[in-house]
Amino acid sequence: MAVECYIAVCLPLRHAELCTIRRTYILIGWIWAMNIVSALSDVFIVLATQPLQLFHSTIFCEWNNLFRHPVSVKKREVSYIIYLIGVWFTLLYAYFKIFLAAEAAKGSKSGDGDAKKVLPRFISPMVYGLRDKTFRQHLKKHLICKLRSTIRE
Repeated sequence: MAVECYIAVCLPLRHAELCTIRRTYILIGWIWAMNIVSALSDVFIVLATQPLQLFHSTIFCEWNNLFRHPVSVKKREVSYIIYLIGVWFTLLYAYFKIFLAAEAAKGSKSGDGDAKKVLPRFISPMVYGLRDKTFRQHLKKHLICKLRSTIRE
């Protein structure tokens, strides 16, 4: 949504050309492919490091029970950090450019280019995410676990 908003504000004449259903499907496909590659690498790590008896045993099928090799844990942490940085960079870049375009429009007095309207649109996805009960529970659980493990070390 941030990229589409960026295209609509900063490249309005190319919006119809760039924001098509086909391109949206391609983007969704790339997101799925990146996640599948990440999951398959975990499976290959398990196949290479765990005995085949693991697949015949009865365990509670949870990520921490199945993928307990340190390489899998580090890979997951690094991939989460990379994804988070990518999302934040995209958001910051898009809204910074929109903010600059709104300031330029305000300076030229060619319309209602109030740059103060950009900030709430940037913050609203984060606010709605924090208001979601399920997301908030998982966030608290992971933050508390990380804080406890940091204090114990």
